[in-house]
Amino acid sequence: MLHAYNESLNFWDREIATKGITLLINGGKEAACISREHGLPYRAIAGARYKNYHYWAWNEFYENPGIEVAYRRGDASQAGMLDEPYLTHMVNRKRFLEELNLAGLLKKLALTTARHAYWRLRGYKKAKGYYLRENLKYHVRVWRDYKKLSKIARVTLADLQGKPFVFFPLHQEPEAALQSLSPEFFYQLSCIASLSRDLPAGTLLAVKETFGAIGRRPDNFYQQIAEFKNVVWLSTMELGINVVRQASAVATITGTAGFEAAVMGKPVISFGRHNIYNFMPHVKVVMDESKLKEYLFEALNGGIDPESAGADGQRFLQAVIACSFDMRGYDYVNVQAFERQSIEDAYQCLMLSLDEISAHADGQLFGRSQHHWGKGVAPTC
Repeated sequence: MLHAYNESLNFWDREIATKGITLLINGGKEAACISREHGLPYRAIAGARYKNYHYWAWNEFYENPGIEVAYRRGDASQAGMLDEPYLTHMVNRKRFLEELNLAGLLKKLALTTARHAYWRLRGYKKAKGYYLRENLKYHVRVWRDYKKLSKIARVTLADLQGKPFVFFPLHQEPEAALQSLSPEFFYQLSCIASLSRDLPAGTLLAVKETFGAIGRRPDNFYQQIAEFKNVVWLSTMELGINVVRQASAVATITGTAGFEAAVMGKPVISFGRHNIYNFMPHVKVVMDESKLKEYLFEALNGGIDPESAGADGQRFLQAVIACSFDMRGYDYVNVQAFERQSIEDAYQCLMLSLDEISAHADGQLFGRSQHHWGKGVAPTC
């Protein structure tokens, strides 16, 4: 494996040197690291987690310092209202719900079998890389584990009405959105244990599973979490955005709930160090776990002014919109459903992100060294 990584890094090192590459788009982590070593700009399309907006990330952590610049300048291309989950989440949710019953399971098993047979008949290499038996077993596990989880995760938002609680949404893993975006911290069980330990008496920790992770968890994973006496399992089908609205605070590693809470002005405990909302005053980034109790006390005992945080959150959302482009009706299921204007907007936003801005956009503004972003002056958007 070490040899494979060295070969991959060496490949990109040669490509940049021999072909005179001046911009790398949508490469993997290896490409991002090598482009940074060469002082080249790197860009990747990242979902903004608002409607169907996307932005150009500057590195493999999906960071974009232009959002903070726009926030501090007060840029606002248009007013935004966070009133529903972002589009990709709803597309995934719909697909998951369609496959929950026995008929949906049987259909998925049949389609998977037919797909593998087609691959073999056509001689595709991926017919050897994907194991039919394991894929079929996975589909059955999803169906089985959802039924198991439904017997544990029975608490609804109505049950928590009037009770103080911190919301912790689980992440799918292994997944780039967790391990790749937060290489410094991706220990979900440890995170839950720490929060459970440091929460004040009378405050609950509401944990909710993400449907994409069902069927992937180790045995007894759900039972382990249920053993914590101040932890409750929320129903999986509760919309996360509704839970955020009712929660006293949100704790997350890299989850969308942290973004939603930041926009709403809710206190956020962020265990991930690269979230695009980490610079906001009502977001506490856990660099030292010994400070977790202090952060929770501040979040739950009036240490954050809700009116000021709400205004900051709205300003942050406007900054995100100003640095993003709308993909409109496009989603990854129906990849042909895009409009020409979305392509034009993406291109214009890419060009803006490569333009130089004032020397005020230096490493100190973003709390990082200039080398982290590249060797030039940080561009806008």
